[in-house]
Amino acid sequence: MIRMSLVRAQEQREQRRREEEYKIDELKRYYGKVRETEAGFKSIENVHARRRIREERERQSEYETIQSMEKAYVEKKLQDKWAQEEEAFVATLGAEKKAKMRAELDLKRIREESEELRELEDKLRAAEMNMERKLQLEEARMLKEREQQYHAYYDRVMEEQRQKLVEQEEKKEMDNLKKQIAAKKVLQEQIEEKLDLQRAAQEEFEKERRQVDEVIARIQEEDRLQLEAKQAKQHETQDYIRNFLEEREVERALKREKEEEEERRIAAYAAEVQRRSEANLKRRQDKMDAQDRILDKLRSLKEKEMAEKEEEERLLNLLHEQEESEKQRRREQMDQERRERMTREMMEANEYQKALKEQKRQQEAIEEEAFRKKLLEKFAEDDRIEQMNAQRRRMKVQEHKREVERLIDEKREMYNALKKKEIEEAQAYREQDARRAAIVEMERKRLLKEYATKYKEFLPKGVIQNEEELREIFQV
Repeated sequence: MIRMSLVRAQEQREQRRREEEYKIDELKRYYGKVRETEAGFKSIENVHARRRIREERERQSEYETIQSMEKAYVEKKLQDKWAQEEEAFVATLGAEKKAKMRAELDLKRIREESEELRELEDKLRAAEMNMERKLQLEEARMLKEREQQYHAYYDRVMEEQRQKLVEQEEKKEMDNLKKQIAAKKVLQEQIEEKLDLQRAAQEEFEKERRQVDEVIARIQEEDRLQLEAKQAKQHETQDYIRNFLEEREVERALKREKEEEEERRIAAYAAEVQRRSEANLKRRQDKMDAQDRILDKLRSLKEKEMAEKEEEERLLNLLHEQEESEKQRRREQMDQERRERMTREMMEANEYQKALKEQKRQQEAIEEEAFRKKLLEKFAEDDRIEQMNAQRRRMKVQEHKREVERLIDEKREMYNALKKKEIEEAQAYREQDARRAAIVEMERKRLLKEYATKYKEFLPKGVIQNEEELREIFQV
């Protein structure tokens, strides 16, 4: 019986060893999945790094675009030479074709030289960049949502695995409990078997005692019949029986002690089995708590890392917005300074023209008086007026005056013709400027109709000048 108990104990130890190996394998698989998850996080970080590199390239592209615009501004100085070559080319064509081509060339030249159109194109490009930036932010938001969905799915999978492990542990505990109950039942059966053996031994002892009593009675009966002949033999038999009973009682006491010792060993073994079961249960609970702590720590580290990434993205977006605002402010400031400078230059040019006209008028008056005086002196010297008689002198003087007046009138006509030509040139310049402004406005509306609808939500301030233009472009 004891050998069977030892065999069961050995089997239970082997079963516990296999369970420990299974738990170790489960932990290895768990940490393997954790490493795979961390590798997935690293791949997501690589995606963010590639996106930052792409944004840096876009900023570099924007810088190169600005450089190319400055280069285009420098190259504009060559347009005069191009205009001369175009004029030479146009001169070889027919009049109608020449006028048409000249108009197209003027339109192209005005488009290329117009500062307002260049500013509008810059603003439209800024709107396009703002839209692309919004798309990038939307892409980052979608990546973040996907990452959150991945984390939620990962947490759900980890929770399911933890629940499975808990269920497996509970199942193992139930199996162990059933085994303990079965072992306890076996021990109880062994105890009952011992008690049955004790009762059988007691019954056997009672039977033997009764048999001995019967033998004693029979012997006493024989002794009574043969008292005198068998007195010595009776005493010997009684001594033998008494010794036999004493030895039997001693053997029964030793047997009871052995049985009690075996029961104590069985009880101690059952207590040891119970203690080991409780220790294993506590050890499993401690391991599960350690796994939960590791999982919570990994989750907190990942949440902290995600929070730092979100803060970095927010700061980068804020920096980009500040840079765009500063660029827009500088552009508006440069536009304002350019308009003020042009206004000052126009006012200075107007004052200079007025002063120049006044100076020219005074100079012409002085020159006219000097011219008049010189003519009179010349005519006087030439005709020797003082040597002629009064009549001829008067006639000659009148003739000289008429000649002087004719010359003065001729000079005045020349001056009026020159002034008229200047007025006509100024009118032509104003008409050309108005035509240029109309072409610029037409090209501006064309650009707005072509791109403003597409970049409606991203247009910088000042692109749409008034509500009428807003209604015309968007047909509100």
